Amino acid sequence: MFAARGAIAHGPISPPLIPATMPAEKAAKFEDQTLDRRAGLAPELASVYILLASTLGSHMIGYVIPVTGG
Repeated sequence: MFAARGAIAHGPISPPLIPATMPAEKAAKFEDQTLDRRAGLAPELASVYILLASTLGSHMIGYVIPVTGG
């Protein structure tokens, strides 16, 4: 039986569509929202999703895991 174990609170993630979905001046400041001034990439979140979905995270219940670039 699958039960939701936790949540991922990620910071700004930069898919290829970001520049096309907002005004240019807002897109230019998009990466400034993180401490390291770089938006994350989807593959950088993959291991956290795998942890929560696998038996490795079976003892983690009710956690919010921050992946915020800082």
